[in-house]
Amino acid sequence: GAEGVRPGDRLPDFTVSLNDNTLVAASDLLGKVAVLVFFHTECPDCQKETENMKQMYATYAPQGVVFVGVSFDTDRDQWQQYISENGLSWIQFSELKPWKESSISTAYNVRWIPTLYLIDKDGRVVLGTVSVAEMSSRLAALGLSGQ
Repeated sequence: GAEGVRPGDRLPDFTVSLNDNTLVAASDLLGKVAVLVFFHTECPDCQKETENMKQMYATYAPQGVVFVGVSFDTDRDQWQQYISENGLSWIQFSELKPWKESSISTAYNVRWIPTLYLIDKDGRVVLGTVSVAEMSSRLAALGLSGQ
């Protein structure tokens, strides 16, 4: 609804094309714990959180959490350069459309970036937050074990 995605909601479906043209759909994440990260490479708040994101990925990806970066960049080269310069090794995609024109942004009613969503194995939203620290502590509370 107009309020965006709330805890307990099912993940709005979307399908995105990655660099190698694989399609990833929200439904592909079923059975996995996933973190969706909405950002823009030129957003200062997003840049500040980049190191924290990398630490969170390094901690939880080995425990089976899938990380998906959704960028609202419109310049492919700039977006790709930021990812490679910062060593962001999780799944990254972008419609290469401005935030307000992106279908994913609309589906998730993203009002601020970065926005992070934690999705459980049933495809339900557990947490939506603009804080990487809050996301990390929620992941820690899940008590995941390496799989």
